[in-house]
Amino acid sequence: QMAAEGSGYPLGRWSINSNEEDRGVAGVGVFMQQDAGDTRVYVKTIVPGGPAAADGRVQEGDFIVAVDGAQVSGEPVAELRKRIVGPVGSSVSLRFFSPSKQEEYEVFLRRNPPPQQSLGSNAAAVQGSSYPMYGNQQPAAHHSLDLAARAQNDELVRLQTALAKSEQTRNDAETALSNHKRREEDLQEQLRRAREHAESRDKYLAELRRNWDEERASLERLLAQERDSRREDQLARAQAETLLGRSQEEVARLKEGDRVRREREDGVRRQLDEQFARLAEARALEEKSRGQAQELHLLLSKWEREYFGSGNKEDIEQFFLA
Repeated sequence: QMAAEGSGYPLGRWSINSNEEDRGVAGVGVFMQQDAGDTRVYVKTIVPGGPAAADGRVQEGDFIVAVDGAQVSGEPVAELRKRIVGPVGSSVSLRFFSPSKQEEYEVFLRRNPPPQQSLGSNAAAVQGSSYPMYGNQQPAAHHSLDLAARAQNDELVRLQTALAKSEQTRNDAETALSNHKRREEDLQEQLRRAREHAESRDKYLAELRRNWDEERASLERLLAQERDSRREDQLARAQAETLLGRSQEEVARLKEGDRVRREREDGVRRQLDEQFARLAEARALEEKSRGQAQELHLLLSKWEREYFGSGNKEDIEQFFLA
């Protein structure tokens, strides 16, 4: 931005700590500048003894990004100054971007007025201005010129502010419209994806339902086969139990018959043993009788020789008969 013609005041440069403390407000002790063709606002000068100088982190050339959490990129210096200036003793949060470190940082500064001599010397030194920007006294000869310059400066600032606001509004509208279009496209894409997802899900559910029906039918068939097999097994088991019962009865009958047969065989064996014993006794008696008969025959022969040695056979027979 260019300086107002004949004013001696650079338009794009503002103190953020002037003699406004007379009205109970103050800044943080910095001079901000916004160059022509650049919407960014940077720190031109730091007032010695001010809050920014006392903090020590703010450096000349750093760009201001946000005030109290609100983004201020693209705002004119006048609007930015309104955001920073506030009641004396109050605090303000400022976020800067450091070109040297290529990073952002945030500081919390208390609004306090710097020493007047520091303010006057720094204000007069900015771009070779012949008048102190924010002193408490000015030469009387230049009072009317200063008032005119201030009025012109304020009017230009107001017009620039209005233009900047209009441009900002247009940019915001274009940005909002672009964002709205992108959002609409995103929503359309999301709707398309949602439809595709819904179709895929329906197909998947239909496939699951079909597989489930087939699986259920297969399980029902297996269950029917299992029931038939179990029924056949039960029937076969019943038949087997019946056959087993019959077999057990037959075995019991055979055992009973074998027991009876054994008893009969034992009885017959005892009878045979008794018969054999009797036969043996009979044989022994027969042998004994035979021996006695032989002895008797010998004895009779002897008697015959002794008593009937000369007799004939008929006499002997008559002897025995008598």
